[in-house]
Amino acid sequence: MLTGFGWGVGSAVINGVLDNMESERNQNMDNYLIMRPFPQFETHGKNLKELWVEYRKDLYP
Repeated sequence: MLTGFGWGVGSAVINGVLDNMESERNQNMDNYLIMRPFPQFETHGKNLKELWVEYRKDLYP
């Protein structure tokens, strides 16, 4: 699973992954989850909407 750690979604995703890892007795999170948190502040003269659109394109090339 790949997550941008979106507002209100990230914690639920992480808990689900950790629960599954425990049930499968596998402690290597890299096998289950890639986290790339989205920018939270406007930077480089771009508003958040612009940054998020660019970021999503990079997540799914």
